[in-house]
Amino acid sequence: MTDDDSNADELRSPRRRETATRLPAEWRDVPTDPDAQALGYEAAQWERIPTTDDQQVIFLPCEEEDIEDDAFVVLEEADLCDLVTRR
Repeated sequence: MTDDDSNADELRSPRRRETATRLPAEWRDVPTDPDAQALGYEAAQWERIPTTDDQQVIFLPCEEEDIEDDAFVVLEEADLCDLVTRR
C-alpha cells in the first residue's frame, strides 16, 4: 500500500454512482442512520447483571413485563461493543 491517495476519489466515485442507481427508488432517499422509532423500535433500559464468570455478560430488561416475556441477552465479554463508537 502507498500513501498516494490522489486518485482515490476517482476510483470510488463511479462505484458509488453505480450502486445508487441500482437501489430501488424508495431506498435512495432513506438515511443511512434512521431514527430507531421510525423503524418501530422502542428505547428500553437494560441492566447488566454481574456473573461469577468474568467471560460472560448477562443483560435483563428493567421492565417486569419484558422479563416475563423471556427477554434477556447472554454474550461473551469479548463480543460486547459500544454501537455509538462502532459505526
